Amino acid sequence: MKNLISEIRRYQQLLELTEPKSGINEQKITMPDITSSSDSTMTKYDKPEPIVEPINLPDESNLQDGTKMKVSQQFWNYIKNSEGSSGKKGQPKKGDPYLQTYKDNVGVPTIGWGHTGDDVRMGMKISNARALELLYEDATENANCVRRFLSEWKEKGLKSYMITQGQFDALVSLVFNAGCEGVRLSNFIKFTKVGDHQTAAKEITNFKTLGLEGLKNRRNAEVEMYLNGNYNIS
Repeated sequence: MKNLISEIRRYQQLLELTEPKSGINEQKITMPDITSSSDSTMTKYDKPEPIVEPINLPDESNLQDGTKMKVSQQFWNYIKNSEGSSGKKGQPKKGDPYLQTYKDNVGVPTIGWGHTGDDVRMGMKISNARALELLYEDATENANCVRRFLSEWKEKGLKSYMITQGQFDALVSLVFNAGCEGVRLSNFIKFTKVGDHQTAAKEITNFKTLGLEGLKNRRNAEVEMYLNGNYNIS
């Protein structure tokens, strides 16, 4: 019997040590402070403050060495749609190449998927296979332009040569449309160079649109590609 009474008293003492006396927030637990040598105290039932995550920072896992990049398959679909036929009455199917020369918005003889140059003259006709060859040649030349100025940045120790696939494809599209020097000397590329992509995107919106609705729509699509990696093909 004495042993039983002793056990009961011991159990009561344990309850007194573990139960809060006058409210669940009064019992204190000492926690080690990982930022200083002193202890910090928090109540047993208090919730820790939420950790605030930084916002609007680039996802570095998506960045690649732009000096070694190639255009994506999505780029090919986009550029064919942008440089090919609009599908209006009397024209090839939307996105298909023009197999005979026409004059673009500024009167330059053009054929295939936006191909221009000394080899193009009015009255020319080409096959689908040749149009595809010209597209690959032009896209390669334009991508080389982008890789060259990214290499220059890399050699100067700038980090802006690291870009996303969407940014690379957008830059190639812009070169395709406005020429290598046009992009190299543009206002928007200055912001790309210092990593200010939001401002660069705003500048792209009005880059050489010539006041034409079609080019305005194209720039909006390039901005979406540049910032978010989305390829609007319509």
